[in-house]
Amino acid sequence: MASNRTNSRNWRPPYPQNEICCRTYSAKDGQYSISCNIITDLKNSNPRKVWDSYCFIMILRGRGIYTDHDGRTYDLMPGAFTHHFPGLYHNLERFSDDVVECSITFSANLSECLLQSGLIMPLPSVFYLKNYDDIIESFERLNVSLQNTLEADLPLVVADALSLIASIRRRALNREKSELQEKIELAQLYLAKDLNKRAALDEIARKLNLSYPHFRRIFKQATGESPGMFRIRKKIEHAKLMIGSEEYGLGEIAELLGYSDAFAFSKQFKKITGMSPREFGKNNRERLN
Repeated sequence: MASNRTNSRNWRPPYPQNEICCRTYSAKDGQYSISCNIITDLKNSNPRKVWDSYCFIMILRGRGIYTDHDGRTYDLMPGAFTHHFPGLYHNLERFSDDVVECSITFSANLSECLLQSGLIMPLPSVFYLKNYDDIIESFERLNVSLQNTLEADLPLVVADALSLIASIRRRALNREKSELQEKIELAQLYLAKDLNKRAALDEIARKLNLSYPHFRRIFKQATGESPGMFRIRKKIEHAKLMIGSEEYGLGEIAELLGYSDAFAFSKQFKKITGMSPREFGKNNRERLN
């Protein structure tokens, strides 16, 4: 469907307010229903409740807080996606009366079949995207398709809805991976600086907007070593260059790299490399000659 909007944050859908399309079709084991809605006048609160259906929601305008069945809270803003499952408590609190949302809803029996088949997944409760204009257009097309499709072909619309949800989640996952990689690379830069000073690892975590335990865990997952070990390895790499230059004594190298004395430096150097600094220097000279 063509669209002349220029900014998704200010977008108002080309439908009347509260355009809700819900269709039901027959299957061997009962009646299934699916709806695709674009709603423009949602109110500013939604009491904690249990739904009898699966609902996937995209926030286009407005802000709020979503609380899942485990009591975890998430900020909602334009570009946020959330979903909740039948039989589970949740709370979606909206902070204004001009919230705009798109949603896809499956009846409880249909969502149960999709869950058992692995076609919808329970986690995470909320995820985010920055660029989503094309997703809005996909919701528009799905809404129109749902309105105009014959009942016998409604399972195909369900497949299209599942494909849309899956593509959104893939994009969110790729974005999270990209942002995580940026954080890891930035952390590596911080860890490789000022090697003569004591590393404030908790401060580096704060700069990355991470708790230290979370920072340490994701850094080790990404690099195979802890932040502290990464920094030690950088010190040893610098030490090898200084030893190879033959311009520094062990005491000078220890001071420049933040060790208390030459003994502490030599002990760690041998632990990492398997040889003492003097042995490394000797082997290096022999190799060059």
